[in-house]
Amino acid sequence: MNKIAYILITLIILISCQPSNDSQKNSAGLDMGTYYIEKKLSFFDPYEITYAGGKFQGYTYETWVRQPENLSIIHETFKKVGYKRIFDSNWFGFFLDVNKPTKELIDSLIITHDSSPINSKYYSEFWDRRMSERNDSVVFEILKEVSNTVYYDSVINIDNSLVNDTLYNLINIREYEDSLTDKKAIENFNYLKSIEMHYSAYNLLYERYRYYDINWNQEELRQDLKIDTMNCCPSAFIEDDTK
Repeated sequence: MNKIAYILITLIILISCQPSNDSQKNSAGLDMGTYYIEKKLSFFDPYEITYAGGKFQGYTYETWVRQPENLSIIHETFKKVGYKRIFDSNWFGFFLDVNKPTKELIDSLIITHDSSPINSKYYSEFWDRRMSERNDSVVFEILKEVSNTVYYDSVINIDNSLVNDTLYNLINIREYEDSLTDKKAIENFNYLKSIEMHYSAYNLLYERYRYYDINWNQEELRQDLKIDTMNCCPSAFIEDDTK
């Protein structure tokens, strides 16, 4: 399986679909069968993306993330977030089951890109897949920039015209909020609500460890969230991290 694609997509999302159970209550005292609206975004479909059988399934992983222009959007957005922050997080190593240090893996992929033949089965299959998807050139450039900025402290320019502001904000809310105050928590909640990520906003209120000590009126804020009466069992970008 494509480990670098895993890296890219897991840096966007780590989600799991929570099955409903009408006999139980969630943290807000609602039936577990109650779900809030979570808007479909270009890079995230809450009703399609699940992690099952050792791989991601659904529209976003299978289609969107494979397109060269979208890989560039992800890359520029992650550059703005900061690749060193990303590599230091717990996201990165979860899917890297290759028995190599990350630096060695990335360096080997860079070296083998222009090799012919490629003796390693793994690297050969990796680049064969990239070429069949017609994204090998952009993946190669991404790998070089990631290596330079993470391992060699090179200053890499960011193409802000390619940064996806929504993705950038969601990643920071989910993982990298440096200083979480009551005011900032309310701002994050209102931002999620404004882009119709009501399920994610709900999770900030009740299902995120970092938000447990926030001084806010959870019940009053929850009343502004829209319950999904049309669809079942979406995944939330800002997932429940308390279970």
